[in-house]
Amino acid sequence: KRLRGVAIGDAHDGPRLDDKSRFKWIGRHIAEIEADFVIWIGDCLTFDSLCRYDDNATIAGQLKPSFMEDIDSGHAAFSAYDEGKQGFKPEIEHITLGNHEDRAISFSNRTPEMAGMLTGQIDRLFMSHNLTYTPYGVLYFVDDVAFTHVPLTRMGRAYGGVHAMSNIGNKSLTDIVYGHSHVGGKFVSEKIGTNNSVTVLNLGCSLPQGYVEPYVGHATSGWHYGVYELLIDQGRIMSDKHISMTELEDMYGD
Repeated sequence: KRLRGVAIGDAHDGPRLDDKSRFKWIGRHIAEIEADFVIWIGDCLTFDSLCRYDDNATIAGQLKPSFMEDIDSGHAAFSAYDEGKQGFKPEIEHITLGNHEDRAISFSNRTPEMAGMLTGQIDRLFMSHNLTYTPYGVLYFVDDVAFTHVPLTRMGRAYGGVHAMSNIGNKSLTDIVYGHSHVGGKFVSEKIGTNNSVTVLNLGCSLPQGYVEPYVGHATSGWHYGVYELLIDQGRIMSDKHISMTELEDMYGD
């Protein structure tokens, strides 16, 4: 069976991004094409409340939202997404959790008396919007095509750097779709044999067009914004169509 669906890069919702319109546009597009599957690639929420890089004693640390403000923002975002779908239900709606959602596990590990409290709130958030999920780093398969927030090395670190896509292609046994770096791109790794290859697709991000997270500062970014419409057949990505956030707004903006 051929499967047509939508793959969504890092959305990084948070209280500072109070306009949730992009989630509604994504939902409307999913309903418009009657997607068989929807995969959110993780880092759907930034969870700045759990960031350990900004000490609570610093100015940046004191500006962090509370955990429940992050959760409430996430509910608002996915409520907009549900509104956009107008009752349409794909066969698969799944999140491959990212390192930002994984902050709840890291925080709980450092604060054992909180075990289950934070992750329970995140579980209720996603399940209340009928989204299943897999842990950070786990591969989730749609007809033999792998989806994950970012592939991990044998040391448990995210593949990164300028050669990340070729390194992933060399290691992967299947077509693989991921996010994390926000830069987007596609790489085909040829394999020995007749017409054998593996496709590696980086989704970029689904932040508002041109928005760069404050943590980047003045560093190089070059982020790639939008979602991807995918056609999967015979265990392979047969086509991938990028739809920018600008196009989504043009098509579905109120």
